[in-house]
Amino acid sequence: MIAADKNRNKRFTQLPARWGRVLAVVCLIFVSATAVGVDASAVDDPTADALGGHEYPWYDAETRSVKPIHQPPGQKSSTQERNNVPIAKPQTGNGKGNNSTTTGGGGGGGGNITGEGAGTMFALIVAAIIIAVIVILVMTFLYIESGKSEGSESTVRSRKQSIEQLPFDLDTADGDFQSAADAAYRSGDLRKAIIYLYSHVLVTLDQNRLIRLRKGKTNRQYLREVQRLRGVSGYFQEVMLPFESVFFGDHEMDANQFQQCWSGLGGFHARVKDNAEALAR
Repeated sequence: MIAADKNRNKRFTQLPARWGRVLAVVCLIFVSATAVGVDASAVDDPTADALGGHEYPWYDAETRSVKPIHQPPGQKSSTQERNNVPIAKPQTGNGKGNNSTTTGGGGGGGGNITGEGAGTMFALIVAAIIIAVIVILVMTFLYIESGKSEGSESTVRSRKQSIEQLPFDLDTADGDFQSAADAAYRSGDLRKAIIYLYSHVLVTLDQNRLIRLRKGKTNRQYLREVQRLRGVSGYFQEVMLPFESVFFGDHEMDANQFQQCWSGLGGFHARVKDNAEALAR
């Protein structure tokens, strides 16, 4: 009797998918912070706000620009009148008064510029801090996950530990899936036979450290891991595909197809041994 939890096997998420979601959150926060900076910088012209509510003969509120003033004929220009106004001469000496006036004017202009860009500057600083914190958290998370992966790869598992990492539960007490597959095959239960055979293939590869069994990993992930193994990937795929058809699709197992998988088991064991020895060297 096979107590298989199909839904649990499908629910497991992959680590690359979690990284993708973390990076998506980083991008979303960056876009939001940029939008805040744009909104803060999109302020009205202070000159237009100051002059818009009054009527000045020299200012056009609609175009926000200076308009020409037409002087009536015979009227004396105001510039000529200003020429007749006495102007106090600046004091001679160290020129502190003139310098202070100039400095004050410059300071006022600088203050206006700082006020207009304060919102944008603040938003950019906040966005930079948030992004830096998120990047540090992501890097820490990836470092921890990498450390876990490296630690698990260097640890030699017992057969029982390998079986516990299978994505489904099998009721064999000793974990001899090859014998269980043979018994099911002889009794005509090809569904059980292919499930036991695929379990034997996974555990054999894990015991020889050619893959790393882990709950939540998909068959396609295991297939990518064995692509580098000489002569193993073809047989692995040959067993994996009918297993998925039977286990997930509830299809009937073809007798000829299982016979082909069963007859290739000896060659699979030989190639696993060769690859394990090459890995150990």
